[in-house]
Amino acid sequence: MMDAVDINTIRQMVRQVVSRLPSDPAIDLSLNKKSGKKSDKKADHRQEQKKGSISRIIRNPDGPKILTVFHAGIFRLDEALEQVRQMNQSAWKFSVFRGGSSHSFISTKKLQNITQVKCFLDKARPADLIKVLDHCDILVLPTFGFPAAAKVAKLLCDDCESRIIHAALAKGKKVLAVKDGYKDPDVKVAPLLIEETQRIFNKLEGFGVTFCETGQLSAWCKKLCLNSFEPESIAVPGQDQFEKNDLQGKRLITGKDIEKAAQSHQKEVQLAPKGKVTPLARDLAKEYSINILTVMQP
Repeated sequence: MMDAVDINTIRQMVRQVVSRLPSDPAIDLSLNKKSGKKSDKKADHRQEQKKGSISRIIRNPDGPKILTVFHAGIFRLDEALEQVRQMNQSAWKFSVFRGGSSHSFISTKKLQNITQVKCFLDKARPADLIKVLDHCDILVLPTFGFPAAAKVAKLLCDDCESRIIHAALAKGKKVLAVKDGYKDPDVKVAPLLIEETQRIFNKLEGFGVTFCETGQLSAWCKKLCLNSFEPESIAVPGQDQFEKNDLQGKRLITGKDIEKAAQSHQKEVQLAPKGKVTPLARDLAKEYSINILTVMQP
């Protein structure tokens, strides 16, 4: 009686014989039916990993840590998402919180596909968001608009979206927001309402919010994180040599000068002849009842 031959031995013998014959796809398929499927799956998995490694964002350890909060300003949403993608690529850490007002407009899937952001904090509690904010360099508001601005300006922080902005300002964090994310109110016959709308944004600038156009969001974010300039300053050629003391008047009066004057209970600020006053400084001077006086030339 012949000894039993192991099935694997038979397969190996058949493979040796077939390997000497011309290649036939039908034979190869039948012999490698099971092993072929496994190898194909592994190959596909490796290929997917390779593709994923191409699109995977390589974090810049010198980049900023950014917390992004979305509001219902969807007037320039696609442009805003592209700017978020650029910021995400240059950041060290990047997280997103979608407020309740923006959930129905901005889906998680769309955000992930366009911006490649992975860290979503939508389910985080307010206290947890504050902890994230403490470790961030800047708060970015890519879809900020008038409704949210009115809340923060009046300190009516009745939702998580407005509370996180107030917390950032109170902690002295840098806050960057777009001013064109929400269509301007259609006001034509109410001058006082137009003036109040502008006053709201001016007030937020006084609080410390920096505004920019949606298309410049990523560039401004980099500049603010690098402290490369003062957002409200006006470039004046040879400005350093024109610095004057209080008696001679200031060559340039900014919002910060008015804030300092209000804190020290001053009723007037001296402006040098041919000096300049920023729009924010003028608005704050009216609000604090501070007179801007031009020093007479000797």
